Amino acid sequence: MTFITKSEFKQKKSINSFALSLGLFLILLTSNTLLAQIDPLLSNLDATNINKDLQRHLNKRIKDANSPIAGIAVSEIATGKIIAMAEGRNPIDWGKSAHTNIYPFFPTASLYKTVVASAAIEELNIDPDMKMNLWSGCQFVQSSGTWMRDTYRSKQHQLSFKKAYGKSCNNFFAKLIVEKIGLNIVTDYTKRFGWYSPLQTDVTDQTPNIFLPEAISSNSQSIGKFGAGFGKVYTSVLHQLWIINTIGNKGMGQKLRLYKNTSQSSQTQVIQSSTAEKMLELMTSTFNGGTASSSARKRKYRSFRKLVGGKSGTLSGTNPKGINSWFAGLYPIDNPKYAITAVTVLEDKWHFKGADLFSEAVWGIRQYVENPNKNVAQEESTKSKF
Repeated sequence: MTFITKSEFKQKKSINSFALSLGLFLILLTSNTLLAQIDPLLSNLDATNINKDLQRHLNKRIKDANSPIAGIAVSEIATGKIIAMAEGRNPIDWGKSAHTNIYPFFPTASLYKTVVASAAIEELNIDPDMKMNLWSGCQFVQSSGTWMRDTYRSKQHQLSFKKAYGKSCNNFFAKLIVEKIGLNIVTDYTKRFGWYSPLQTDVTDQTPNIFLPEAISSNSQSIGKFGAGFGKVYTSVLHQLWIINTIGNKGMGQKLRLYKNTSQSSQTQVIQSSTAEKMLELMTSTFNGGTASSSARKRKYRSFRKLVGGKSGTLSGTNPKGINSWFAGLYPIDNPKYAITAVTVLEDKWHFKGADLFSEAVWGIRQYVENPNKNVAQEESTKSKF
């Protein structure tokens, strides 16, 4: 048996106490880093509407995927409160100084189809089940104009509005803007959805950038490609969050609020409530046979795949360079309470898609917002991937 002196015992106790304190400090440091990367917007979380558990969860998931260029924001639809705003790689590392979620030069891609769809529903009273004859498939809006043919050959050459939205069919939306809606009406709805105006948030008032085709000098192909999401249309995560929040709020737009001291603004009618209701029906098709089906099939997300909806978008960009993968959606889709918008830039390595990050946010809402007593310690202690 080995005996130690009283002084040795005190010294050992002191060392153990120091080790315990150091361990607790490191845990706290890691937790705070996950809550708010060194970012002036989120430097004082207690002054914001951020849900700390959801914020921590999203930051950790992005970090576990090696922190690609990515951003995600979540809002409460009824109040306009921003309850999560996470990002991946520090914007300084890819040449920018602002938070990823307010960077206004991401290409909008097929998220612009939401503008075209809203215009078609409200101005032409088009139903989600409306069908159009379609040649040349969905992918390329060709200069030959074959996508504008209307000759009926068989059912396989017809596509419903709902299915075209879910599958993000480019030729369908090109034909829709050229033959049925027109550029002038779409321009009006572009303005309604926040382009040309300061962004309605208490975080930034930047104006999203857009370069509309000139009606005189443009042809059917250029206008068609614009309607399909290939135009020079730029946006931010918070701008798209405002749009999807508006649709989920029965067409009523309001100021999105990150900070607690910002008063709730009055609401304005952007689109009719009946239009917003039909848009929700269109959005159910993305996770059920549409572009987000691969995310819906993942075991972790299967339980709520019929409870969500939205719109995906994918387009190469140059600033930052890479493939921009978007998803803007609502949960639950039948009576939306939360709006979520996510973007990730796929560079030389595939990390995750926008739909995956959206699904992770829904999972987090169900775990930590709808079930606020959930213990997050175990979830944070393991590295997880999408």
